[in-house]
Parts: sequence; C-alpha cells; structure tokens
Amino acid sequence: MLEKIMEANVILWIMGAIIAIGVLGKFITVVTLGKLVRASGEMGKSTHKLMKLVKAKFEHTIMVSEKVENIHAFVEKYIFEYRVCGLHLHTWRYLEKQSIWFCGVAGCIGAFLSYRLGGVQEEMFRYTALAGVGMVVLFLVYISTDESYQMDTIQVYMVDYLQNICAPRYQKQQALQMQRMEEMMKEPEEIKESEEVQEQEIKETVEEEVKAAEEVEETSMEQAEIRQEEIKEEKEEKKVSQEVILREILEEFLA
Repeated sequence: MLEKIMEANVILWIMGAIIAIGVLGKFITVVTLGKLVRASGEMGKSTHKLMKLVKAKFEHTIMVSEKVENIHAFVEKYIFEYRVCGLHLHTWRYLEKQSIWFCGVAGCIGAFLSYRLGGVQEEMFRYTALAGVGMVVLFLVYISTDESYQMDTIQVYMVDYLQNICAPRYQKQQALQMQRMEEMMKEPEEIKESEEVQEQEIKETVEEEVKAAEEVEETSMEQAEIRQEEIKEEKEEKKVSQEVILREILEEFLA
C-alpha cells in the first residue's frame, strides 16, 4: 500500500495542492482587502455590498435604539461575517497561513515514508528539499502584504464614517422629524386658539355695537324729551301772553 502511494507520488500531489491553496488564499485575500479598503474610504458613495449592508444595519440599529454603544465591535462583527467565494475572509487568511505548516508536514511525511521503504536515498532528500522550498515560497507569499494593516485601515475608515458622519446626520434627521411632528401636533391647538380669539373679538364687537346703539337710543330719547319740554314751555308762554291781552282788552272796555 505504501509502495503504491509513493510510486503514484501522492504526497507530491498533496504538497502541490497545499501550495496552490496557500497561493489562492493569498490572492483572494489581497484582492478582497484591496476592494474593501477602497470601498471603506468612500463609504458614503460606495456600492460595495458589505458597505451597503453595514450602513443599512447601522441606520436600523440607530432607529431602534437611538445609539450604537460600541461602533468598533459593530464593524468587526460584519467584517468577521463577510464571505468570499463561500468562505469567511478570516478562513482564507487562516488557510494562507496554515498552508506553510501543512506543506512542511506533508514533506516530512513523504521523506519518512521514503526512508522507511528504501532507506536513505535520493527520493527522501527530494521530499525534504521540496518541503523546504514550498515553505519558503509560501512564507514569502504570506509576508508580501501587510494584511493586518489593511484590516485596521478598513475598520478605521468604516468607524470614522459611521461615528462622525452617518450617526450625526441620522440624529439630525430624527430631530427634524420630531420637530415636524411637534409642529403638526401644535397646529390644531393654534387653530383652535385663533378661532377662540376670533370668537372673542366678534363677541366684543357685537357688545360694543349694542352699547353704541343703546347710547344712541338714550341720546335720541333725551333729545326728544328736551324738545317736548321746549314745546310745552312755548305753549305756556303763548297762553300767558293771550291771557294778558284779554285782560287788557277787558280793562279798556270797562273803562
């Protein structure tokens, strides 16, 4: 069984697959992080699905609880859950790192099996050399970019946008909505108060008109009474003058 495995170079194929997985993980990680850095730098305008998801969830959380207590944890949660090609981003980074050790282990297993079957021979040294070269290549690929710095940059950009731009803007919108609602609630009260004021003014106007009419009526009645008294006095004066004339006539006649 072991001879067939060694003759078919199964260990070599496994080492090649491990190296390919490590390089693929590095490629996917680099491309994904590059896109995320660019998208997080312009988070307000970005159409990236992670940025859109985080903004939507953040706005929903603010709408429900009015405040996000720990924005860093909020951002880390969605970055941790972000998937690329069916796997989480941190899984690709894990495969990229662990492929170095898997390659070394596979090379050691191949060298051990080769030694067990044929002793110290060229094939054993070949497995050892391939394992060493594979580990060096994967290590160089792993350190070719600073992924931790990119992850920190993404989080800083996202937290900065959510904390300093998105949250104040949404709070301002909520304040405006509350103000509009208060104004809408005050409008019926103001209308009612204005109607009451108008009714009071109408009542006062009517009362003033009634008083003015009563005063005019009283004045006219007083003038009529004065006129009647004047007429009566004139009649009495005429009557007195007639009596005087008659008396004078009688006195002249008797004389």
